[in-house]
Amino acid sequence: MRDRIIAGDTLDFVTTLPDYPASGGYTLKYRLSPRTSGSAIDITCTADGDAHRCGAAASVTATWAAGEYSWSCWVEKGAERYSGTAYPWRGECTILPNPATTTTYDARSPARKALDSINAALATYAEKAHIVEYEIGNRRMKFADQGALLVARQRLAAEVAAEDIQAKLNAGIGGGRKLQIRL
Repeated sequence: MRDRIIAGDTLDFVTTLPDYPASGGYTLKYRLSPRTSGSAIDITCTADGDAHRCGAAASVTATWAAGEYSWSCWVEKGAERYSGTAYPWRGECTILPNPATTTTYDARSPARKALDSINAALATYAEKAHIVEYEIGNRRMKFADQGALLVARQRLAAEVAAEDIQAKLNAGIGGGRKLQIRL
């Protein structure tokens, strides 16, 4: 199963299970179960020689809800069924929103979201550095220590920088770091 699926895109990939070839009469089935709420997605693969071709038309995936899913698979042959407990039998995947129909979507990684939140907190802290704690009625607000925020910011900034380098490498445009060699 793919790690990421885009709703509204055609899903098409091949899985090879040498012990359970499609040519031997085995049928591979996947089930994607949402981690929070929603409906499970069932996919039945077709034979492609010995391999199993997993596919769903764009019109089908367009109906899939974006979110985090856990998936499992098994093979069937008549009344027999075989599944396992480890990869490639189980895993996780994300269904991303359909870019043709979505109106809002935050594509930032969790690290980038956290870094942006810390930067906003530091900006607020700088504006109101003289306020450490206040109470209105029965509600009390105590601001985080600036030192702890700076430490967390440094860690998250390094993680986001590594993500940016990896994204550039994946796009084939280099990571931005130069290696110089003297001969």
